[in-house]
Amino acid sequence: MSLCQGRRTIGTERSGKQVLDDGERLQRALDRERKQDEPKYEEMCRRFLADAVDFSEEKIKDARIERTFVNDDLERCIKEIADYIRTEGGVMYGD
Repeated sequence: MSLCQGRRTIGTERSGKQVLDDGERLQRALDRERKQDEPKYEEMCRRFLADAVDFSEEKIKDARIERTFVNDDLERCIKEIADYIRTEGGVMYGD
């Protein structure tokens, strides 16, 4: 799913995205992968690099995503997203 398709599916006209430092994202992915019975580190790296392309600043701009949420504190991030949804009039599905 492209960012533009995702915006139409789960976003508002002024959609938001979660932001997390690349090092933190990679560490979280590595931590999850290590818990697997058979870790697939090459696949983890492939997905990480593909996400870097899929969620580039250019694609974010093309998808008209204007609001970001820093995902370094789960409770705060959830509150900010919920507040955003409330103030922006809710999420529209299938728009």
